[in-house]
Amino acid sequence: MKTKKILTLMLSLALTFVFLIPSSVYADTDTAVPYASQLISSYKISVNALGNGKMEIAASVDAKRKIEKLGFESIEVQELNNSSWKTVKTYKDSLLNNMIDKNCSSMDVTLKYSGTSGKTYRAIGNIIAKDGSIEETRSITSYSEKV
Repeated sequence: MKTKKILTLMLSLALTFVFLIPSSVYADTDTAVPYASQLISSYKISVNALGNGKMEIAASVDAKRKIEKLGFESIEVQELNNSSWKTVKTYKDSLLNNMIDKNCSSMDVTLKYSGTSGKTYRAIGNIIAKDGSIEETRSITSYSEKV
């Protein structure tokens, strides 16, 4: 009988200690987690339906200061086909697309694409930031949008 009381007391103490451990070791999903970067402060990309299969891709990147080179090396437009994504158009930086700028602290890109009405699309932006010997790249994927 005495052994049973000792076991019950030990189990109670063990459970008490388990519940005293702070639960703050888990990340708060409502809080943005900062990423380490020497050059890039923020970036975003979105697909906006314009109707009749037409869409606008809006992308932007901000640097922490004025840097040598900033922008998007490429932006891919992907279409959802049978639960998999297929790249249907790739925009690369050129004089026509004007997706990279020099000696700046921010870069905004707006592209138009005509897809198929009723289909779902997303965009993937490949970011480049360079200043002196420091070069950083990032990839960002937009939310999907039915056009």
